[in-house]
Amino acid sequence: MERDYNSFNIPSRYFSSGPGNFRDVNQNRRNDLYFFPFVKDFNVKLFFSLIQADGQNPLNVQPPLFHMDENQKQILEYVKPSLRDKIESQLSEFAPSTIYTLLKDNEKQLTISPDELFSKILENSSMTYEANFAEGYWVDHWTYNVDLLENYVSIYPDKVKELLLDNSYRYFYSPVFVEPRSEKYCLTKDKKIRQYGAIDLKKLAKKCKDTHFDINKTSWLKDKEGKVINVNLASKIFNLILVKFSTLDNQQLGIEMECEKPGWNDAMNGLPGILGSSLDETIELLRLVNFALEYFPVIKDEDILVLSEQKEFFEKISSALNTFVEENYNSRMAYYEKATSSREEFRKSLADCSNGKFETISVKSMTDFLLKAKDLLTDSIKRAKKVGEGIIPTYLYYDVVKYEKLKHKTHLGFDAVDIKEYKLHTLPLFLEGSARLLKLGKEFANKEEYQKIKESNLYDKKLHIYKTCADLEDATFEIGRIHAFTKGWLERECNFLHMSYKYLLGLLKAGLYEEYYEELKTNFVAYMDPNVYGRSPLENSSFIVPTCNPDEKLHGQGFFARLTGANAEVMNMLNIMFVGEKVFTIDEGKLTLNLTPKLKGEMFNEDNIASYKLFDKTELIYHNENRLDTYGENIVLTYKVNGKTYDKIQGQLAEDIRNKKIERIDIFIGK
Repeated sequence: MERDYNSFNIPSRYFSSGPGNFRDVNQNRRNDLYFFPFVKDFNVKLFFSLIQADGQNPLNVQPPLFHMDENQKQILEYVKPSLRDKIESQLSEFAPSTIYTLLKDNEKQLTISPDELFSKILENSSMTYEANFAEGYWVDHWTYNVDLLENYVSIYPDKVKELLLDNSYRYFYSPVFVEPRSEKYCLTKDKKIRQYGAIDLKKLAKKCKDTHFDINKTSWLKDKEGKVINVNLASKIFNLILVKFSTLDNQQLGIEMECEKPGWNDAMNGLPGILGSSLDETIELLRLVNFALEYFPVIKDEDILVLSEQKEFFEKISSALNTFVEENYNSRMAYYEKATSSREEFRKSLADCSNGKFETISVKSMTDFLLKAKDLLTDSIKRAKKVGEGIIPTYLYYDVVKYEKLKHKTHLGFDAVDIKEYKLHTLPLFLEGSARLLKLGKEFANKEEYQKIKESNLYDKKLHIYKTCADLEDATFEIGRIHAFTKGWLERECNFLHMSYKYLLGLLKAGLYEEYYEELKTNFVAYMDPNVYGRSPLENSSFIVPTCNPDEKLHGQGFFARLTGANAEVMNMLNIMFVGEKVFTIDEGKLTLNLTPKLKGEMFNEDNIASYKLFDKTELIYHNENRLDTYGENIVLTYKVNGKTYDKIQGQLAEDIRNKKIERIDIFIGK
């Protein structure tokens, strides 16, 4: 589950782990707490710490390293002298796999067991996250942090204040900065306006050489004295919202692909160059804003410390937004110019370090801004649906109507330009926009759009499966390598299980339960005919060939272009089906078990039972004598634990469940 797609390496050692790409590791860990609640905020802290102050993040996430201080090395008394120097040389910086393998291989040189000594070493060591820039900035990576937040509060709703005010977060630092528009908006030789050279590799190489910066090492944002900046999570969330909100395109529809990488669909790698933007990230930004509005009230009496550079950025964006709202969103290009320029100035101020000065923003001021941001984002999504004639368009791009040539050339040697007016274009439909939109719930998700998608070219009406995108034949080749693929192969117009499962998950999260269970029958490989699918129906493939592919013999077959992220989506669906989206809530001031299963009556066995193991420990045995759909109206759950019957599980018993002290819960479903 840790690695989906990319080149990967696992050393042959105990507790072994290898590097992974930010997106892959992040989205696969969203389910961790449903199985291992002891993980707590580890993933939230890891992936939010790796968010840079400029809103970007490193690609390569490495296994964490541990460090033991000199004053803790009395622990070596458990090691015989012949081995002591070798182990001591490792302890200033070590991976758990390395040190444990060393202990196991030299067990006879220890006076206690390897497990005991390993435990003592870890207890007396500190941990650091490790990552490096690697190769680029993708527009979507930060969005998976929203899932980590939502799943944390599903298990630990009583720890939200503690989570938000934890002051041990940092900003990952890289000298790789997105160039301003004046260095990447250019006039090509064939007289087209394009966005090329969002990262200046020559400037980067010179900076690393001049400052002796190792881009392959982990680094954190520091002040002028070289001290690492620490902030709390609330501050990081708000800064991330500010940066991403400032990247809305000139029509405030999609989030600009301001760097050289697209989003989840890597094969759209040409889209940034033609001034592309994506509604996927607009939707996810609204999710993050909604999270902040829901949970920031628990810290409403706090003033949140932010860097002075961030405070200035906030004031500029807030001022521009207030004017934009007062003008009823009429001055779109003027707002875009103010927001984008403010972001460029903000990034420039942190290019080397922070000045280290902190200022405060009240939670009330944050909330006032967030409410206006929510209104604008909501308006953006509704306008986008009109552009898509009822279906949210995933990708947009812009032609340039008016521009002025600047007096300099970009670092790639093109004439630099200042764009004055844009013309909007939409690409053919992609499933991703609708899959993400469903996660916003009933305000945006409805049966009408679901039906429109089934009637569109996104749906294979013969195989009854969903495709990653509609027909791309008339789309420009500049969108990227996706256009070079055969129709119905890889990301082009095929059934990429990872995305079709994201769409199924969206139906479930949006409360379209009947539609969800209907789609499972033809889209879930467990229900497919192995003779057509071509492999075990217990195995998710990478993609399934639809009927638009010219080779009829391949229709319905599953292929592995790479391993698949579909497995993470399956786990997410199963968790919601059996326990719901918020396993615990706070009710009457007490921690409360909040099971809200979404099971169809026909899923229960001949004994009218369905079961699920929560936290890898507690058997949840659902008894459904009348085979009711558990998502139906007026459903009542009664719990039996250790021989006692409860209408509601609260307080200590709820905590015992979370702490894996309860072996079994029988749940009786009735009306």
